Amino acid sequence: MAATGSLLARHSPIRAAIYSHMLANPTRDWTVCGLRDELAEAGVSADSASATLYLLLDARIVDLVQGQWRFTVRLTDGSDETLRRLSQNWPIPAPVAEPSAAAIAAKNKELGLAQAPAWHEQPTGFFRGVIAGLRALQ
Repeated sequence: MAATGSLLARHSPIRAAIYSHMLANPTRDWTVCGLRDELAEAGVSADSASATLYLLLDARIVDLVQGQWRFTVRLTDGSDETLRRLSQNWPIPAPVAEPSAAAIAAKNKELGLAQAPAWHEQPTGFFRGVIAGLRALQ
């Protein structure tokens, strides 16, 4: 199954982060941008995510998801075991933690950034102009 197995099985922190992330949810569809965004703290770039997904595609560990605008893949049946076997002796990467709302607020306060109102609290279109006009009259 893994014709390019020597490279796929070679440890790298990037591949370890991608494999463990994919194994955490093996039925999900994966895109380059999704992996890059979700694993940015682990150092995954668009180039490294793309290269890894193409290697996995070449080894038939993932299949293309048809009808998608972006390069989207999904693990093939049983390939989660193949990924586990490829990475079984690797060190376990640290999980990528999602920052909490409190941590984000504290960091914004530390940086002196004002908290923007939520999208549904911001006026749009016509009302934005009305509010700006009323503020100008004050």
